[in-house]
Amino acid sequence: MEYNPFTNPPFTSIWIKYFASNLPVFNFPFFKGLSFVKHSWLPLYINVGKNQTKGITYQLNPNSSKFFKNHVFLIYDCSDYYNLVGDFSNRTIGRFQIEQYSGFIADLSGQETVQDYLKRELSKRGRQKIIRYEKRLNTCFRISFKMHQENIPLETYENLFQYFKSFLIKRFDEKQETNNNLDEKEWDFFKVLTFELLKDKQASLFVTYEDETPIAISLHYLRGKTIIDVIRSFDIDYSKFHLGSVSIAALIKWCYENSIDRIDFSKGDFEYKRSWANLEHHFENHIYYNKRSTTSSLLAMTISRYFKLKRFLRDFGLNQRFHKFTYSLNKRNSKIQEKILPSYMLIDTVPINSKSDMELLDMEKIKVYGLKKTLNDFLFLTSEHKTDAKVYKMKSEPYFFIEGLNSNKKVIPK
Repeated sequence: MEYNPFTNPPFTSIWIKYFASNLPVFNFPFFKGLSFVKHSWLPLYINVGKNQTKGITYQLNPNSSKFFKNHVFLIYDCSDYYNLVGDFSNRTIGRFQIEQYSGFIADLSGQETVQDYLKRELSKRGRQKIIRYEKRLNTCFRISFKMHQENIPLETYENLFQYFKSFLIKRFDEKQETNNNLDEKEWDFFKVLTFELLKDKQASLFVTYEDETPIAISLHYLRGKTIIDVIRSFDIDYSKFHLGSVSIAALIKWCYENSIDRIDFSKGDFEYKRSWANLEHHFENHIYYNKRSTTSSLLAMTISRYFKLKRFLRDFGLNQRFHKFTYSLNKRNSKIQEKILPSYMLIDTVPINSKSDMELLDMEKIKVYGLKKTLNDFLFLTSEHKTDAKVYKMKSEPYFFIEGLNSNKKVIPK
């Protein structure tokens, strides 16, 4: 059976530590390549990894089904693209296959260069946009890309994950939605797991740097010649520059240079995935049960209907409403109220003649006032370089000035 990062150590052992503490792990000859934990009170076994994986694969041994009795076996996130199960027909054992999510893959193998791939998969207008964003980003900043694909110093790793988490928090605060990855246990799980996988080059962190500061990070796990997108985010202070698109284009280039054939964007239907991918697949939950057991059959049917209902509600966007509701609920219940930084707008102004009533701000003060995004918007709009721009605060008035080599803008609260 091919290597799957979600059914092999250390994923399984670390998942058990975080999500199934003190629970025994079971292996059954009917399911090759899978381990299970038992539900606390139902006759239900759930695959190790549950919904924290990005695609489960397994094989069946239909001749080893005597142990089923009144039990049900639930396997999350089985991708039909990596389908190793095949057709199934058994007089005693039944199977439900409930589709849950769409998944998207960029298959790079049909083209020789990144330019060929972009020409085939993106419209002329789409390619022009990417070129424009890349050019503008490099005009305004000193940008570099680095793939961290091996064991790195713990201090460096901790620093990257601190940036990574801050990007996600800012992004979902902006959307006013909860994000499961930011759950404390889930985030610690991925953080510990990734550090272990990096030791054997089974994981990677693709980082976009502005000077030496990370501004976009994507986490991947490796599966042969495929890299699997696990989590990705960027600093929304650079949103004008479309960092998401620029970093994906840079990642595709890296893949061509390093003989990677596919980027698996994994489960979840998002516009950026449809834009970059050329293959769509589907993630299903598989439920196996004993047809001759009333208990097993009824439990399997109930679970099947539960997941069908979840998919139905998700198709109508109710999951997003739920995430917005839980976000507002968590904020209301939070004992620590975060300081909300003001938002600003840029307006044209005449050149600054006298600076006697102004204070020149350094970058740390710019962050304190929440002006970093406004400064970056200025750079994008004027094509000025960051090193040529200065930000001034009026000592007697509640507004700012940004002065570049060729442009000036007044900054006022919205």
